[in-house]
Amino acid sequence: MSLMLNKPRLDNLAGDIWKSAERLRGKFKAYEYQGVILPIIVIRRLECVLLAWREAKSDEVLARRPGQQLIAAFVREKDGEFRVISAQIERQIETLTAYRKSLIHECVTGQRRITEEDVRRATRVDSIHCLEHRS
Repeated sequence: MSLMLNKPRLDNLAGDIWKSAERLRGKFKAYEYQGVILPIIVIRRLECVLLAWREAKSDEVLARRPGQQLIAAFVREKDGEFRVISAQIERQIETLTAYRKSLIHECVTGQRRITEEDVRRATRVDSIHCLEHRS
């Protein structure tokens, strides 16, 4: 593994960092980035650096404790399933976000008519969400 960062690799890394910052834009204010983004970057870097060490230690522990191999295999299997489900949920969120933006655009530009029933339904849904958050 090369530890040197050439210009293209550094640009790629910087681009990845900015993409992450853009994803968080809707959840955090600009002045909150420094308290959120920097720790995330440091934690991710530590994870990448220590990945090989963690795998070696895991293999060492599993070799000393054969019963742990079944548990580790089960955890890895479930982790894989969780990652697949998580990726599916992320794709659904992206699709729903794009749909919401499209729907808002259509309503604002007059391409879609908003009826009184739509307003009542939206108000009813908002009321339900408020009640759920209170309990």
